[in-house]
Amino acid sequence: MLLWPSLPTSPAWGIVSLVGALRYARDRIGGAFNSWVEGLIVLGGVGLALLVWRVLRPHLSDDVSLPTWAFAAILGIGLAILAIQGLRLRARGWHVEGVTNIAIEIEQQRAITVAYAESLISILYAFRRVVDGEIPGVTIKEWIEDGMLEPARDLIRTRQDEDVRLSILVPDGDEFVMGFAAGHTLESKTNFRLRIDDSFSKWAYRNKEIVWSGDLENDDRFIRHPKATPEREYNSIISVPIEMGTDVVAVFNAIFTAGNAFDEADLLYVRLIGAVIELVWGLTEGPTDA
Repeated sequence: MLLWPSLPTSPAWGIVSLVGALRYARDRIGGAFNSWVEGLIVLGGVGLALLVWRVLRPHLSDDVSLPTWAFAAILGIGLAILAIQGLRLRARGWHVEGVTNIAIEIEQQRAITVAYAESLISILYAFRRVVDGEIPGVTIKEWIEDGMLEPARDLIRTRQDEDVRLSILVPDGDEFVMGFAAGHTLESKTNFRLRIDDSFSKWAYRNKEIVWSGDLENDDRFIRHPKATPEREYNSIISVPIEMGTDVVAVFNAIFTAGNAFDEADLLYVRLIGAVIELVWGLTEGPTDA
C-alpha cells in the first residue's frame, strides 16, 4: 500500500498535473514516435491513467494530490512504452536477440520510471516542509535550487555520460536572465543575459509549448550564445514554458552536453519538474523574492 505525503490541497495541484499530462501527450504525438499508431498508444496510455484516477478519486483522501497525478502520468506513458515495444518486437519476428533486448529495455524503463516518480514525491514533500516552516532558515528561493534543481540534475546525470545543466530563465525586458540554476557557475548565472529573440527558449516562451532538440548543431531554431566557451557548449536541450494564467513568466531549461542525450522518460521527468515550478510560482506569486 502506497502512503503519499500530505500536501497543500490548492486546486493548483490538480490543474497543473492535468495540464502537464495533456500537454505532454499533445507534444509527444507531434513526431517523436515511429508512426501515428504509436502516438495514439501514448495518448491512450495517458488517457487510461487519467480515467483510473477519475474513477478512484471520490474514494481517496483529500491529501492525495499531485504525487499521485505525477505517478499516474508516468504510469500511463510506461504502459504505452510497453505496448509500443511489443509492436516493435512483433515486427522484428520475435527473434531471441530481439526478445532479450526488449526485456532489457523494459527493465531499464521500469527502473527509471520508479526513480523519477520517487524523486517527484520527495521534491514535493520537501516543498511542503519549507512552506510549513519545518526547515528553519531555508527560503523558497534557496529550496528551488538546492532542494529541487540540484537533486533533479543529479538524478538525470546518472543516465548521462556527459554534463547536464538546469536553469530557469526569467524575462527582463527583451532579454532572459538566469533566475535559478543547477550546474552553472555562479559567474555564468549572475552575468547571463541573452536576447529572447536570439534564444532557443523563445519558442517555448512565445508559443507556450514544450520544445526540444537533440541536434542543436543542425537545428535552425538554435543560435549559440555569443559568449559561450567551448567547454560549456551543449548539443541537446529541453525548454518548458512556465505559465501563470495566460502569461508565460519563465522558461525551464535542461541542457545536455551530448547530442541526442535524452529519451521519453527524461522528457517526461523534465516536463513534470516544470509543472512543479508552475505550482511553486503560483503559490508564492513568483519565487524570486521569496
